[in-house]
Amino acid sequence: EMFAQYQAARGDVALARNTLLPIDTTDSGQPCDSFGLHRRLTTLKSLYEEKGLAFIANMGILEQPADMSNWVQKTRNTVLFAHNTQTQETAAIDVFDEYAGIGIGGRIIDVLNEGGV
Repeated sequence: EMFAQYQAARGDVALARNTLLPIDTTDSGQPCDSFGLHRRLTTLKSLYEEKGLAFIANMGILEQPADMSNWVQKTRNTVLFAHNTQTQETAAIDVFDEYAGIGIGGRIIDVLNEGGV
């Protein structure tokens, strides 16, 4: 079960299941049928249910899988543990260097701006 995996990964800081706002994704084609949001994110829950918001899971800047034994060697081109750097790099992510200077985050922002969001 994915919640058990979440709890194992987050340890003592994992949120209790009964405190999460449930999001039903059974008709979305996603790998899981549901997930949860922090109880204070009611606006995001409403926007998702009104089809005004999408969640993008597992978006990151790693070019290849990494683990505790090799992450330093495999992540030399980024600063994994700096929020400001990760924010900038996510906006410009383009692992395969197809859209020089504008990565997936930048392209998503362009599409949202074109749509008036």
